[in-house]
Amino acid sequence: MKKVYLFIYNDDAGTREEIKAIISVMSTISTWRFDMPHSFYIISENSAIELYEEFTKIHGIKGRYMFIECTGNKQGQMLPDTWYLLNNKELKPKS
Repeated sequence: MKKVYLFIYNDDAGTREEIKAIISVMSTISTWRFDMPHSFYIISENSAIELYEEFTKIHGIKGRYMFIECTGNKQGQMLPDTWYLLNNKELKPKS
């Protein structure tokens, strides 16, 4: 079953481009998106520990970061494409 995670990290973990390169090759991530600093929205069928283990295997232990599963209890000011991803667990189809 697909789950939604918020991945957050500090500057010591790497730049957005460095983090993007890592999550783009992770086999445990089916898709992802970002629109705020130091965070990615991630879709995966794996657990947070499995995401962490694969990320750490590729990245090493630099800086601070965490994978947090997002549940149905969420609200905020987000872009429509982000809400679509969080609610449907897939990227919004291109029109």
